[in-house]
Amino acid sequence: MKRRIVALMLALSSVFAVCSLSGCKNNNPEASRMTVEINPKVEFILDKDNKVVSATALNDDGEVILAGEASFKGKTAEEAAEAVVSIATETGYIVKGSATANDNEINISISGDTSYVKDLYGKVEKKVNKFVKDNGINATVAKIDALTIEELKKIALKNPERTEADLEGKNEEQLIAMIKLDRLETVDLATEELKDAYFKAKAYQIAIVNREETAKVIEGMGVIYTAALGLYNEALNTYSKAVQAMEDARYNTLVSPDSAYQKLLAELRDKKAEVLKERKIVFTVNIDGEEKVAAEARLQASEADYDALLGRIEDIGKQADDAWTQAIATAKGWEDKLGEAKDKLLTSEEVKNKLNAEAANIEMKVNNAKNNYFDKFEEAHSEDIKKAEADLEAYKQKLKDQAAGKTE
Repeated sequence: MKRRIVALMLALSSVFAVCSLSGCKNNNPEASRMTVEINPKVEFILDKDNKVVSATALNDDGEVILAGEASFKGKTAEEAAEAVVSIATETGYIVKGSATANDNEINISISGDTSYVKDLYGKVEKKVNKFVKDNGINATVAKIDALTIEELKKIALKNPERTEADLEGKNEEQLIAMIKLDRLETVDLATEELKDAYFKAKAYQIAIVNREETAKVIEGMGVIYTAALGLYNEALNTYSKAVQAMEDARYNTLVSPDSAYQKLLAELRDKKAEVLKERKIVFTVNIDGEEKVAAEARLQASEADYDALLGRIEDIGKQADDAWTQAIATAKGWEDKLGEAKDKLLTSEEVKNKLNAEAANIEMKVNNAKNNYFDKFEEAHSEDIKKAEADLEAYKQKLKDQAAGKTE
């Protein structure tokens, strides 16, 4: 199934490429993007019939909302938004009792260059308002601005296989369709860290495959190019090692369950559970006076502890990004040397002609590598993926039990 999805993505990417060259217009709206933000932030990519084709968490709390949920795909936008609010209530992010409408803010944004987007928000708002009213919840449902073209481009560029040039001239619908492909490709990865690691590793590994196939073509041209090819292969080998070192560093710092980042993330979730517990107590109807003051003080202290821990996690993330930037610079240096070695080979018209003749074959092998990459990543990180999913589902159940008063 995964390979079929990736093959479809490659085909759609080709359509985008053709359209960008020929200026063709897609008369059949492809996708729109809806976000539901409470504190958990969840994104839905919708098809032309307003049905969900992908659901993606935009923060750690959003990952909790989606954990173990296989039923979002195929829901209408209205049903999906209602489901998020329902799960947020079950897990304690939305509270009842004495909470005012301002204590439960539900923000909804819809982006997309389609004829029905303007009307869609009204339908979603009506569905969510009915749910909160029927369930005795005081809440504010608000519309927030749709993303601009530039903001959509930033999301699309999180896939490092793309460049600014790839996005030039694209409208909202086309950009959202690109984002949709990325979401479908990483649908089986539970956390943002795994998704980020996947895309960055894939971009470099596919680039290496391309260069390896180039070397194979030249290698078959005879001994006349042996010396120049030797320099090329030496640079390629060193570049490959630099990329692997870069990926190892990122994995060990941010993705590995044994990393300081993941351990602090587990602490952060425990602290969030504490915040939600104290928040529930604060809005309990039958407490007042000194008891309520004490509950509010505990909530404030818990929130301060949470913010401090969040700051530590952000610091680790920044340090990891700094190290990643340095590793990229090292790999880029060898990539430049690799380019110089290739340029020397391309001074020969014979080599140029041979590579041009083999271009379609090289592209086919690169596309095959793209098709197979998820399977390789999934195999290499299967334990990480399973652990991330299990941890999120266990934590979600803990919040549900806590919100239902089943735990102390």
